[in-house]
Amino acid sequence: MLVYITATDHIVSVALVQDVGGTQHLVYFVSRTLQDPETRYQMVEKLALSLYTQLAACTHTSKTTASPSKLITQSKRYCKNQT
Repeated sequence: MLVYITATDHIVSVALVQDVGGTQHLVYFVSRTLQDPETRYQMVEKLALSLYTQLAACTHTSKTTASPSKLITQSKRYCKNQT
């Protein structure tokens, strides 16, 4: 499983993707618009909010995933890829 996270000034989003034989298949996608106070968060806080949003919206998927996951973020400066 791959988790793609991204954050902009006004939106955070997460895509949960399964890699099958080199082809990526979208399993789940969550996106939300930030509230006014959230737009002032630091980028690393917005990325954390993206993950929290995904976990809150898709807890059943994260509980049943038996394979290791890889986290992919828009900036390697904030979070390294995990296996």
